[in-house]
Amino acid sequence: MTETKQLAIPDKATRHQVDQIVRQSLPQSIASSIDEVTNADFDVVRFILPGEQSMEDLVTARDIIAKASIPMDRSEMAQAITKLLVLTKRRAEDQVDLELMVSAYAERLEQFPGDIVAEVLDRWPANSKWWPAWQELEEEIRWRNERAMMKAAIERKIEKLNLEKIKAGKP
Repeated sequence: MTETKQLAIPDKATRHQVDQIVRQSLPQSIASSIDEVTNADFDVVRFILPGEQSMEDLVTARDIIAKASIPMDRSEMAQAITKLLVLTKRRAEDQVDLELMVSAYAERLEQFPGDIVAEVLDRWPANSKWWPAWQELEEEIRWRNERAMMKAAIERKIEKLNLEKIKAGKP
C-alpha cells in the first residue's frame, strides 16, 4: 500500500482553493480521466471515471479526497452558526429551543467538509433574510461538494474492480 501524499491546505482556504489542491494532488491516471456530468443548469451532478486506473491510484485518490474533506472545527462551527443566527430572522424561540437548534445543526454540519460549510453559512444571509431550514442548507452544501461526487465515482470504480477480481477468481 502506498502512502498518500501530504496535502498542503492552508487554514481558511476557500472551497475553490481546496478543490484545486485536491485535483492537483490526484494521481495522474485519475486526474486525467475523471469527467463531470452536468445538468441543464451546468451544475455538476456527478462524476464518472472511464478508462483504466490501478487499484493503487484509486485508493490514493479516495484517501486524498477524504483528507481534504474534514469537518469544520467545533468552535469555528459554533461561531459560524452564531453569526448566521445574528444575521437572519427566525421565529421566536426560547433559549432551550435555540440551544437545541444550534446543537442539531452543528451535529449535521459535521458530516460535510468544513470549507464548504463555512462558505454556505457565510453566504446565506446575503441571499435570504430568514434562518434556513435544514433541507435548504443541506441542498446548498451538497451541490457545492464536488469532492463527495468525485469520491463516489472513485468508490464505484473500486467496487467494479473488486467485482471483476471476484469473477476472475482472484483474491
